Amino acid sequence: MSKLRTASSAAWQVETTLYRRPHPRLARMAELLTQESVHCVLDIGCSTATLQSLLPADVNYYGCDVTDHARSLLPPGHFEQLDLNENCDLSAFETVELDAIHIGGVFEYLQDPGKLLRCARGMVPAGRPLVTSITNFAAERYQRSQDQHRWWIYKPSLDEFRTLLAETGWEVIQLEAFLDRQGPRQWLFNARRRWLEPTHPALSRTALQYLFVARAV
Repeated sequence: MSKLRTASSAAWQVETTLYRRPHPRLARMAELLTQESVHCVLDIGCSTATLQSLLPADVNYYGCDVTDHARSLLPPGHFEQLDLNENCDLSAFETVELDAIHIGGVFEYLQDPGKLLRCARGMVPAGRPLVTSITNFAAERYQRSQDQHRWWIYKPSLDEFRTLLAETGWEVIQLEAFLDRQGPRQWLFNARRRWLEPTHPALSRTALQYLFVARAV
């Protein structure tokens, strides 16, 4: 039985309600999707389908998640409940003309993230985008185990995750260091980000996540 299942569906049903209110990372990922001029998006790990509210109204939105919150929020046929540690069968969406994939805050909880990436690659034509994220485990914030989420399984380095994307049919075209904070610390981070590469130590020690735009190859 997977650790995700061990966390229990009931526990996830409660946990995922914390993300009903749009947070800055999700808002930024919605911006990245919008910049790609997407028309039909599959949100893998959609939680309460909050991303839909951040996308243009004419974007056709589909989602899947271990919880069932989105079932009552989306039209019939637009949601599938899946435990991605048990299977990543996305065949419910195979007749949908998807042109983008979003996977945010998901990989850390998976035992086999490569399997999901390969499945997702099969859902879109070559050249279409994947907008995704990974926790920056090199950040000073996460050097102590007590500061990490209790259900995290997959904890790659940035290079390891980029390699996995390449191995599963995705070419990274944009990488962005991201910090979700307020006040002087966020201001300084933003200033540095304008001038430094995303992997510069001044950013990689501080960024809590990295955001990716990749294209299907």
